[in-house]
Amino acid sequence: MKVIVGSKNKDKVKIVENALKNLHLEIDVDSVGVDSGIADQSLDREITKKRAINRAENARKSKLALFTPIFLASETPIFS
Repeated sequence: MKVIVGSKNKDKVKIVENALKNLHLEIDVDSVGVDSGIADQSLDREITKKRAINRAENARKSKLALFTPIFLASETPIFS
């Protein structure tokens, strides 16, 4: 199964790889740098959630997306 992560952040990609391998899934993980369309510093949960959704949707629109069924993205929020 092919999975595209909407981030070039190596740590985020590795987390996805490890999580899916722990589910005993045979996967091929690729990554693509995409914009979230929202300011870089997520200060609340809803904005953080929207940033991740936008990244996954933008990964789906990338050139790597052909015949790829799963698109993932994650965000690291900054809460005060």
